Amino acid sequence: MKIEIVLPGTYCLAKVILEKDEQFNMQPDAMVAMDSVMDVEGKIFGDGIGAMIKRTITGSSARIQTVTAKKGRGEILLAPDQAGDICLKALKRNEELILNHGAYLGSAPDVEFDLKLQGPIKTLLGGGTFTLQKMKGPGFLLFSSFGSILHKVLGPGEKYVVDNDHLLGWSGTVKYSVKKSSSSMLSSWLSEGFVYELEGPGDVYIQSRGPASLANVLVPYFVTKNNEELKK
Repeated sequence: MKIEIVLPGTYCLAKVILEKDEQFNMQPDAMVAMDSVMDVEGKIFGDGIGAMIKRTITGSSARIQTVTAKKGRGEILLAPDQAGDICLKALKRNEELILNHGAYLGSAPDVEFDLKLQGPIKTLLGGGTFTLQKMKGPGFLLFSSFGSILHKVLGPGEKYVVDNDHLLGWSGTVKYSVKKSSSSMLSSWLSEGFVYELEGPGDVYIQSRGPASLANVLVPYFVTKNNEELKK
């Protein structure tokens, strides 16, 4: 298996080259193009009662597609559903990486996938994401962002604060908590509100743009029935 990022930048692609009978897992609808030697089938990541209960509680899907090079060596091109970067990470054995919901793009078959539940307080303050995606090595992992990806390494006990809309992922060894972005309660309600405080050791991945921030910019431009009535 060989993986590389092609067309680097905001609209990059990931190219995965598989030898005969090798497999690769990917997010549904991530496939852009592939050689005809590939077969694709859908399945659910994480079997058993525990995984089923998590999916029921959160309403989240762990559906993936598995591509297999059944007829010989070939390639597949993957892309996320939003304009942004793709990161390729080689997870070591038992190394864990926690991704915010929707960041997962693809992974080697040995990489374990699980849904990690946040507590209700962290969910409410951290932007409403109840489910995180926990990946465990060994194997290659692809994840994507909105905008570019900044990788920061925290030393033992080192703390770093990231806006809740920009935190993409972090190592399983990193501790985190959700806090107000300002000591003023009024400021918290009027501005961005809350941030993640992370404590090392481990890796932290930050996306340069925030989906919620973009939504706030676009909302005034949406044409609705009420808007049209106000113009009359």
